[in-house]
Amino acid sequence: MTAIAGVAYDTAATAPLTATLPGVVNTAGIQTIAFAAGAGGAVKAAPGRLCHVLVTTSGTAALLFYDDASAASGTIIGVIPANAAAGSYPFLMPAALGIYAAGGAGTPAVTVSFA
Repeated sequence: MTAIAGVAYDTAATAPLTATLPGVVNTAGIQTIAFAAGAGGAVKAAPGRLCHVLVTTSGTAALLFYDDASAASGTIIGVIPANAAAGSYPFLMPAALGIYAAGGAGTPAVTVSFA
């Protein structure tokens, strides 16, 4: 890899290689996590960004995403509506505390992209 002058690189072994450019927001996400239909939980337990949600199997109940590291509480930063068609839903929402997917009976199967 060729380094670019003035760019800070995160080369930690526990994360994908990323470049940090001042004023640039990653809208595609750098990590993903999948939840089965009816499931949910912590997406990220630290500040970050909810980028996209890929619905892989439709559900009969809405799936809500909260700005919280470990619970379905606080500010809602994303909603996949009940009966949403399979496909990608962009959010690009910042999360100050973390990201939590509030799964439950009837929620869709999803893959969440986040940064």
